[in-house]
Amino acid sequence: MALERAGTRVTSASITFAHAFKLGGDTRELPPGTYRIDTHEDMLCGAFDPVFVTTSIDLVVEHSGGTTTRTVPPSDLLVAIAMDQTRSDFLEGGGEGLPTIDRKEGSAS
Repeated sequence: MALERAGTRVTSASITFAHAFKLGGDTRELPPGTYRIDTHEDMLCGAFDPVFVTTSIDLVVEHSGGTTTRTVPPSDLLVAIAMDQTRSDFLEGGGEGLPTIDRKEGSAS
């Protein structure tokens, strides 16, 4: 049985970086702090329970001029998290200052 798209949902989370970071090949450095992440997912239905597949991730960056939303590949975000964690482990020892993710309920449509 083929999977059929049955809807979408967006979930939000916040992530805190202890150090300045870059995403992917972007040369712009973002400052340490807490950022909102919006994950967009398609709900697929078939013979079994619904499955949610990530279609895009938006990083919301607040700055003095307002807010900018940057769509980032999940792999780039995971690398930035790992680099922040590695830097924290090396510089501060014992895992102090690790990035944290706080999940929040999302909206479905």
